[in-house]
Amino acid sequence: MDEIDELLDAYQREVDYFVHTRDVVQPLLERLATGLDAFAAANTSDSCIEVRDARSAYVEALGALRPMVDEWLRIRGSGEQLWGATSFMSDEQYARFEALCAREMAEGQGRGRFDQLSEKVKRELLLFEEFNP
Repeated sequence: MDEIDELLDAYQREVDYFVHTRDVVQPLLERLATGLDAFAAANTSDSCIEVRDARSAYVEALGALRPMVDEWLRIRGSGEQLWGATSFMSDEQYARFEALCAREMAEGQGRGRFDQLSEKVKRELLLFEEFNP
């Protein structure tokens, strides 16, 4: 296996990691954001319990994803490195690279929602935790 194949493998793992993380974390972010909205609107003990339960599920999922995220950080940027190596790729490697680029673009279409939820939860959860320890 040559260096380009190793980068292609790393790029495939990067895309796989993004998809897996999104599929695991986004529903938890949705639940947490909804709970935070309900708490802000009603400030009841039930809504507080829901936020705490949703936060626990979110933190647990992040903890379980930690080894994968560490690996993801180690290999990130492989797609960008491959752009500089396209003139050295075989036809088969180039076809695989194109397919991975297309998959990354397709999977990233809804990324705005994920980023939006992440920012909302980060901002509002800090306020919730400050006043509801």
